[in-house]
Amino acid sequence: MNNLNEEDGKTPQEKAYIKALKGIQKKYAESGNQNAWPAHMKLYDANQQGTSSHKNLMVYRYAEMLLLMADVYNELDNTSKAIELVEEVLKRARESAGGNGVEPKAWSKQLTKEEVSEKIYFEFLFELDGEPSMYELLRVKGTEYLKKALQYHNNHELTKVSDAYYKSAAQKWTDRLYNEGNLTEDFLKKNLLLPIPDTERDANPGITDNNFGY
Repeated sequence: MNNLNEEDGKTPQEKAYIKALKGIQKKYAESGNQNAWPAHMKLYDANQQGTSSHKNLMVYRYAEMLLLMADVYNELDNTSKAIELVEEVLKRARESAGGNGVEPKAWSKQLTKEEVSEKIYFEFLFELDGEPSMYELLRVKGTEYLKKALQYHNNHELTKVSDAYYKSAAQKWTDRLYNEGNLTEDFLKKNLLLPIPDTERDANPGITDNNFGY
């Protein structure tokens, strides 16, 4: 990306795309104070409004379908088939242009159903990080798995560095320790479901209460 110049673009669209790439690089690599999750750049365009961004919005991908199928097979006690489907996702990443040919490693065929269930859950989050469905997938297995995911986030080195930096900055929301690291059962239960909008409650008299914690 360092060698890109706007004049290399043949059309106005190409020139604008190069300019956007350079802007993203500057924000994430040259400023020296941005410690954020690189995958979130997938949907981030530093120089455009949302209606004119050059970014493609990923709604549903083949990898997500494979992981969903793997989860179903695993729940049906066909763990070997589940691992086989996950390997399609891992192999593609391993052998992609940006891959190193080694990681992510293939899963052991000796894994139990419970172990595969947990690994698939996290593979969803790794594969779809920064994409719209990640927020629903984070919650699909209840508070036990939600706690594991938030603990993984809170204990990650990027989170710790970012949290320390943003303690005194206006952008505290960019990366943070969820609930300052205090993942109580009430906190998890509340954040498992979103609040029911007032418009829905007003339209449906059968809804007499909101979700837990709201």
